[in-house]
Amino acid sequence: MTERKRPDTISNLGRAAGRQTPKTPLPSSPPPDRGVLRRWIHSALFDNLGLKFLSMVLAVTVFLLVNTDRDREITARVGVSYTMPDDKVLVSERLEEVRITIKGPWQRLRKFDERELDRVNIDLRRAQSGDVTITPDMIELPSGLTITSISPRTVRVAFDRRIEKLVEVSTQLAGRPLHGYVVSEVKPNPSTIRVRGAQGTVAALSSLRTREVSVEGRAESFVADTELVTPDGVEPVGGDQLGDPRRSRAGRRRPGLGPGRDR
Repeated sequence: MTERKRPDTISNLGRAAGRQTPKTPLPSSPPPDRGVLRRWIHSALFDNLGLKFLSMVLAVTVFLLVNTDRDREITARVGVSYTMPDDKVLVSERLEEVRITIKGPWQRLRKFDERELDRVNIDLRRAQSGDVTITPDMIELPSGLTITSISPRTVRVAFDRRIEKLVEVSTQLAGRPLHGYVVSEVKPNPSTIRVRGAQGTVAALSSLRTREVSVEGRAESFVADTELVTPDGVEPVGGDQLGDPRRSRAGRRRPGLGPGRDR
C-alpha cells in the first residue's frame, strides 16, 4: 500500500498580501486673510456709527426707565399743629413732628420735597385725655405716593380747664443809673393784667414780671416798652406786650433820702 503525497499547491500559494488603497493627501486650507478680518472688525465697529450710537442711547434709556420706575421708599419729616378746644389747655408735652415712610416710583420720589408738605393737624376740640392716633389720611401727599408707616403713630394728650385771672405786673430792671442817681420809682402801666391758661398754673400766679428794662447810665426819667414773661401755657388776654409803655423815673441822690444817700 503506497502513501499518498499531499499536494503542495496550498503551501506554495500562502496568504496574499492585502490590497492597499493609495492615500490621497487632504487639501490644506489656505491661511486666513488677516486683511479681511480687520476689515470686518472695522466695519462692525465704525459703519453706521450714528445709528449704532442712537441704538445704544435708546437701550440705556429703556434700561434706566425700567429700573428706576420700580417702587422705592424714602423717609420724611412732617410738622405737627394742634386745634385746641376753647375751654381746655393742653398740659402734656407737645409732639413737634413725625417721621413718615413714603413709597412710590423713583421718578416721583426724586421730585418730592418734604418742605412742601402741610403740617399734620391734630384736632383736639372733641378729644379726651389719652392717646390720639395719627392716620395716613391726615397727611396729603403728591399723586402716586403712599404712606407705609408713621412714627410715632400715637400722641398722648392731657388737658386742664382753662381759667382767667387778674395779676399784678412788676418791672424787672437791669444795670445802674449814672453815678449819683438812684431809681426812686417804677410805674408799670397798666399795673395789673388779665391772663388765662391752665387752672393748675394760673391759680398759683400772683404777679408777672416783665423782661429787663435797662437803666444803665440813666440820669433822668424815661419811657421804655417791654413784654411780659409768662409761664408755659399762660398768655395775657390781648397779647403779651402791655398796652402802654412802662415808666421808670431816676432820682438824684440827696442826703437824707434813705438807702441811696451819700455818705
